Formats: sequence, structure tokens, C-alpha cells
Amino acid sequence: MRRADESEFDDGLAEPPAVERILGKFGAAGLLVREDGTVAIASAALLRAWPRLRGWVAAERDGLPVHHDLADAALLWDRNGRKSSDLYQGTPLERAMRWAATGRRHAALNLVENVGLDACAALGRRRARLRRVLVGVLSALLALLAVTTVTVVAQQRTVTRQRDEAVARRLAGQAAELRRSDPRTARRLAVAAARLAAVPETRSAVLAALGQVEEDVFTPPGHSPEGGAMALAPDGRTLVTADAGTARLWDLDTHRQTRSVPISVPAAEGVALSPDGSTVAVGYGDGRARLWDVRTGRALGTEFGEPDPRNTSPVQVEFSPRGGHVLISTSERLQLWSGGAAPRLALRRDGPPKTHAFSPDDRTIILAVTEEFEWWDIAAHRRLPVDGTPLAPADRPGNVAFSPDGRLFARTEDTGITVTELATGRRAAWLFTANEQPLVPVFSPDGAFLADGGRLWRPAAGAAVSGLLMRNRDMEAQCGPSRFGAGARTLRCVREGRAVVSTDVSAYTRAPVLPGAPTPAEAAFSRDGRMLATLEGDRVRVWDVRGRRPVTEMPTAAEAVPGSADERFAWSADGRRLAVVAADGAGIDVWEVPARRKTGSLTAPGRPGLRVRELEFAPDGGSLDTIGEEGSQNVLEYWRVSPAGLIRSQPLPSPSGPEQAATTFEGLGLVFAPDGRSVTVGRGAGTFAFPSGARSAPPGPGMGPVRAAAPDGRTLAAVDSGRDVAFWDARTQRRTALRLLGGTGQERTAIVSVAFSPDGRTVATGDDAGAVRLWDAASGAPIGGAFTGHSSSVLALAFAPEGRSLLAVDGSGVLTSSPS
Repeated sequence: MRRADESEFDDGLAEPPAVERILGKFGAAGLLVREDGTVAIASAALLRAWPRLRGWVAAERDGLPVHHDLADAALLWDRNGRKSSDLYQGTPLERAMRWAATGRRHAALNLVENVGLDACAALGRRRARLRRVLVGVLSALLALLAVTTVTVVAQQRTVTRQRDEAVARRLAGQAAELRRSDPRTARRLAVAAARLAAVPETRSAVLAALGQVEEDVFTPPGHSPEGGAMALAPDGRTLVTADAGTARLWDLDTHRQTRSVPISVPAAEGVALSPDGSTVAVGYGDGRARLWDVRTGRALGTEFGEPDPRNTSPVQVEFSPRGGHVLISTSERLQLWSGGAAPRLALRRDGPPKTHAFSPDDRTIILAVTEEFEWWDIAAHRRLPVDGTPLAPADRPGNVAFSPDGRLFARTEDTGITVTELATGRRAAWLFTANEQPLVPVFSPDGAFLADGGRLWRPAAGAAVSGLLMRNRDMEAQCGPSRFGAGARTLRCVREGRAVVSTDVSAYTRAPVLPGAPTPAEAAFSRDGRMLATLEGDRVRVWDVRGRRPVTEMPTAAEAVPGSADERFAWSADGRRLAVVAADGAGIDVWEVPARRKTGSLTAPGRPGLRVRELEFAPDGGSLDTIGEEGSQNVLEYWRVSPAGLIRSQPLPSPSGPEQAATTFEGLGLVFAPDGRSVTVGRGAGTFAFPSGARSAPPGPGMGPVRAAAPDGRTLAAVDSGRDVAFWDARTQRRTALRLLGGTGQERTAIVSVAFSPDGRTVATGDDAGAVRLWDAASGAPIGGAFTGHSSSVLALAFAPEGRSLLAVDGSGVLTSSPS
């Protein structure tokens, strides 16, 4: 029980006089007590004695605490100026609202409680609206922040990407600049650029690094050519330098100094390392030399050599192949000393030295100090006759060299190098250098290859003219005699007495030649690159490319005419069928390659003069188109493969362009559209509907033989002027602005094979000199440099299905796979 203020009885409905009369009557009856403006129950006994009151109290008992709290709170709010901070909120408000709405039976709210409760509810609604507004604003701010964050992060990533791309492009450019002067650093820069960003420039840099033959340029630290000397050891891996009172040995693979030998000479002018690596010879003065033991650093014997008072050039020293002799050369004298640690003069020839070469067994030496060759037996000190030997005629001395096994002898002439078999005197090979004077020839350790400066040759037995495998011009300008490294994988020379230039020749000396070393005249890959067909004589051989093994072979027409563009076979799109020109040259045999059996023949009876020149499967493999010659007329024929039969035959117009007067078949080029509904014939013939034969596109004036079509069929690649490749719009038969050059300047070559990547973005070309290049199909810009490994005409190219590697095969049977 509590005392209640009289104002609490104002519920806003009853008039105050009425309330006063009721309170007065209850007070007069002794039920209520009024005192100082408050009202209370006269006695607590009323709660038990008055049944109706007791019923009211019992009915409202659970809600009385809520009502009391609400009344106190409303009174507090009203008396303190009705501040919002004094109003109910949260759980107390929810409890009071729930009681006021559903929990009371007889109790009524007075005016202050009603107004206060309404004010509480209104405040709750205002706060809810405010919360919703705040939540909306905060949500908008959060969304804005998220968008801003995403934008900032995206911009940051864009800036980072642009920065990385700019740095990557700069690194790629630096790699290109350093490729010749510092190949190792160039490779590292190319890899670093590719890791930073995948842009066309970095792709080009990496591919150029993979294909570069330049391996290394090493300058020994602290070495000065003005006050010292350097020379390559016979092993091709060790460099020996002599200067400032010290001879040093360097490992050219690791750039590390392996030995240091103190020497006591006035000034080293020439230096050499013995073949076994145990002795260093140093030339100095006006024609003297001295030996030192590499392991102990001790001088061996005393100085030797006869001074040349007319000498005007640095004194050069050289060991013989077995180390038994030391050759000292000055500007006017050659001296040959024998005897190891206590050398004695074995031979002296006065006159300006022109050339010399020891035989591999150390028994003889060939030299020239006048205008003729001299051949000396060293032990007998006897001059040998040169008539009837490879040295004849002796009055035109050039540089000479023996192969390590003594079987071959090389001699330079004005326009090439003659390689002769010593036992028979028969010329084994002629290495043609055109109008360039050959340099000093050097054989590889196994005698299979020969180098002069930066040119590498394979002196094939019996070849009238052996082809040049590769050339590094950096090894020719002011570069000393070359030396092969171990396994003939590297070719090195000392350039200008300052640095050693190393060239990687392993792609040629260890070329991946197909088993049996075939020399195909024609080749074609299946579309997926898994199979390869080659023409060898009058046989077509099929190869498993991955296993590099022959699968089967089949007969074809007579051997190809040199210079002719005849095609003897064609693959179906799925690589299961191979169409081969039959042995009579007029028909076509169709082979099921997996089953290794012939499934049919396509023939045109009664036409003995017909010769099939080119053929191409339709995309579905169910039909075939051929171009044949019948007399002087070119004929386009449509064939059904199964059941075999001729669908249509129609004459083709005479080829357009300057090639039309050629005496051998130059080829027209034949490609199907991807949907198989039309076929395009090059050299001005046009596009024809299949199988109706109706011309669906006018001929492209000036178009050369078509070599390839883009995967979408919209672009054709045709040989232009016999060397370059021009692109043509297949629909309009008009030439686009793109053009791929078959080499530049004096290195002009003819592109003979073309292939598009599966996505059509990259074009690969192969030329008649063995260069394989990648080009951007959109801009025509070259991607990287030429791939190494091929030295003869590239007969066929094919991208792997995923486009990440490029297959190539040449006329020497070399089959390569290169990253693309």
C-alpha cells in the first residue's frame, strides 16, 4: 500500500468536482483518509473485509507492481519538466505497454500516466525512426565506403599493374639491349619481366631468351689487354690469363678463378695452357717463353726461345695437341721447341707466319711463313712433300686444321673451306662462305662439326656443298680462333683480348633428329600435332611425334621434283585418315592410320595424263578436294571418300602473278572454310562453293599460293613474291595491311611454311634457311627471335592443341618442340 496524490485521480475524463465528491463520500464513510493532498486506505483490514475491494486487488495483483512503477515514473517525468530522458524505454516500456493493453482488469490510468505512456511510445517511435534513418545513413555510408574501398583497391591494383607493366616493359627492353653484350643478365631480366607482368613485350623477351644462341660474355676481373694476355685452353672450358706477375685459370661455366700461379716475366704477351692442364706457357720479350707448373706454382726449367730483333707484335705461344711441343711465334719468325721442362729447338722458320697446324699425334706440323705451305716431320726434322696431298697447290696457303682423329683435314680458300679425307685424298665436303673470307677452322672433339669464327658447319661425308648450321657474328669481329666446349655444346672465342664470347650450339650439335636421320622432301603434321607424315623417296612414313618413332609407311608417286610444290599427302581433321597420292600419280589412296590399312582409292579412269599436285580433306573428313594438272590445265576436283567417287571436276583459270611462267609446279594452295561449304584456291583462282563448284568469291588479284587459314576461316596466309607472307580477307579476297617478312637486309630468306595458333592470335613461319619465327596476328609484329635448331628448309609447322608449344620439322629430319 502507498499514499496517492489527489492529482493521480485525474484521468482526464471525470470532472474534478465529481472526483472530489467521490473522495469526500469515501472519506466520510471511513474508507479513505485524506491528508495534505494525499489519499490512503483507512485501514489495511479493508483489503480483507471488503469483498469487492479484495476481488479488485486479487484481479490486479500481478499488474500492480507494473502500475506502481509506471505511476512513479510518470509522476517523476511530470514533476521534472517532462524530459525525454525521464521516459520509459526498452524493456520497462514494453512491460508497461503490454500491461496497459492486455494485463489490467479494473485499474485505470490517470491523465499523467496516460500522457506519460503515450510520450514513452512516441519517443520509442521517434527513436525507431531515428534508428532507421541512422541505419539507412550508416548503410549508405558503409556502401559508399565499400564502393570507395573497392574503387581505391581497384585503382591501386590498376596503378600497381600499370607500374609493374611499365617496369616489365623496361626490363624486357633492357634484356634485348644486353642480349649480345651480357647474355646471362639478359636472360635473368627477361624472366624477371615475365614474372612482373604478362604483356606482349615480356612474352617476346622470354621467347627471345629461350631461342638466343648467345650464352655468355665473360671479362676476367682485373684483366687488362694492354698489360697482359689471355687464351682458351684446349678443353674449351678453361681460360688462362697472365698479367701483373700472375697467371690465373678461370672456369668459364661458373666464372670462378680455379688457380693462381705467380710468374716472373717483364710483361706477359702470350699465354697458353697445356692440353692436360698441368703447365702454363708465357711468351714475352722479343721471342722468349717460360713454363710454370700449375699445381705447385714453380717455374719449370729456364726461359727458352731465340730473340727476334725484327719483332713488332706480341709474342704468342701455343702447345701442340698432346703437349709435347711449344710453338713461339713473332711477327717474323716461328720457333718450335720440344722436350717438356727442358725444351730444345726442333724447328725454326724465318718469315711472317701466315698459318700453322699440328697433326693430332704431334708428329708433324703444317706451316706457312712464305707464300706456300710447308709440311714438316718434327722428330726427323724433315720437310715432307705436299704434292698429291690436300695442301696442293701449295702456293695458295690458307688456314688449316686437322680433325681430332686425324681423318679429316680442313683448308680455307677464297670462298669457302675444303674438307678432305687424308687417307684417300677425296674431298669430303665443301663449305661455301660466298664472298666472305673464311676464318681459322676448328673441328669439334668428335670431328662431326667444324667452326670458323662464329659459323658452325656439319661437313657431311660426300656432300658437294654442306649447309651452314648457324652463325654468331659477335664471334667474328676481332675474335681469335674458336674452341668447342665439352660435348661440342658450346663454341667460344677470345674477343679483342678482353672477353670470352660463348655461343650455345647444342641445338645444332645435339639436334633432335628423327631415328634413322631421314631427309624428307615433304612433311605434314596432323592437326593435333600427334602424328607426322614425311616423304622419303617414293615412300610416305608416318611418325608418332611424342614417341619419335615410325608407325607405318606407304608407297606414293615418284620422288618429288626439286623446286616443285607438289603435295603427296594430307591429313583429315581428326588425324585418323591420311590421303596419299598413289604410285601412278593420278589416283589417291586413303589410309586409316590407327588400323594401318588402306580403306579406299580415288581414281579418274580414262585420264592417263592427270597428275595430282595438291590435296586437302574437308573438315568432316568425308570428302576431299584435289588440284591436278592435265597437260597445261589445272583442274579442281571434288571427291567423296566413302563410298569412293568423283563428285565434280572443273578447270581452273591460269595462275596470276609473276610465277605463272615457272617451269615447275609452284603450287596454288588449297584450303577449306571451317564449315566445309567452300574451298579457296590461291594465285588468283578464287573461292568455290562445295560441292556445287560455283564461284562464291571473286579471285584476289596478286594472291600467291595459300599456305594456311586462320581457325575462324576469315584470314588467309599466302606467299607473296616467293619470300614473304601476306594476309588476305577470305570473304572479299582483298589483301590486308599485314605482311610478314622472310628475313631482312642481306639475310633475306623465303617463308615456306605457315601455321596459325588455335586461338588465331599467333602466326608461326618457317623459312628455307631453317628460321622459325612467331608473329602477332593482329599487328604483324615479331614475337621474340628466331628459334634455334633448324639449319635447312622448315617443311611443316603445327601448334599443340593448347597453343603452348610449336612443332617444326625440317629437311634434315630435325623435329623440335618449342614454347610458344
